[in-house]
Amino acid sequence: MAFRGTSDKLFQPNNGNFLGLVQLLSKYDDVMAEHLRHISKKSNRKHYCSHEIQDQLINLMANNVRDTIIANLHDAKYYSIITDCTPDISKSEQMSFTVRFVEKVGNSIIIKEHFIGFKTATDSTGLGLSQLMLQTLKDNNIEFTNCRGQGYDNGANMKGKNQGVQARLLNINPRAFYIPRSCHSLNLVVADAASSSKGSISLFGLIQRVYVLFSASVNRWEILKRHISGFTVKQVCTTRWESRVSAVKAMRYETNNIVNALIEISD
Repeated sequence: MAFRGTSDKLFQPNNGNFLGLVQLLSKYDDVMAEHLRHISKKSNRKHYCSHEIQDQLINLMANNVRDTIIANLHDAKYYSIITDCTPDISKSEQMSFTVRFVEKVGNSIIIKEHFIGFKTATDSTGLGLSQLMLQTLKDNNIEFTNCRGQGYDNGANMKGKNQGVQARLLNINPRAFYIPRSCHSLNLVVADAASSSKGSISLFGLIQRVYVLFSASVNRWEILKRHISGFTVKQVCTTRWESRVSAVKAMRYETNNIVNALIEISD
């Protein structure tokens, strides 16, 4: 949930969730109401409502939550690590880092998974990612010798038996067994099976060509938008099979409208 809005001023429209909550609290809390009154009159320059303060509050809360997670992990002792990488809006590769361990609550044994944080991956090779993981563990005071499992996708940089992340970490800790993601393995099986079918190749090739035709031109995309009101054409993803469902839905339910858009383009 975004804290900031398009405005950083109190009592202004679209000033974000943080300032909105502060304003809401002032209606029921006299101390907060008095504080906002001083801010409005500019009699108090240190009002602690700026976006820098918001970021500091977020970091303080995140650190507190992370410390609690790590304390629980230390109590459990043994754990597994789960990571994945994806580019953000600035095209920087971000690695999500998650730990999984068993926690005893009363007489119950509960498997817990906790997100530790994002790390910018400047080197996506097996060496670079393995070093980043080890550094992340060190920064959070987590002993890698207690790691008992690794969970990644089936990318060559992750599963490589000699230079992959799992191999490099196994050389350091032979008990940190690697388990590839089942869903990713299934995705690869389905994708390979589909690529051996002429009908499947023809279908998804056609869907991709339709998407490329419209997306390559702003004018053509506007023509398409005028003709369709529901599903829009999607790019066929080569790595995530499930994403192809949306691409097929557009062709299935908007066939006539897409044909009309193609006719208008041809004219």
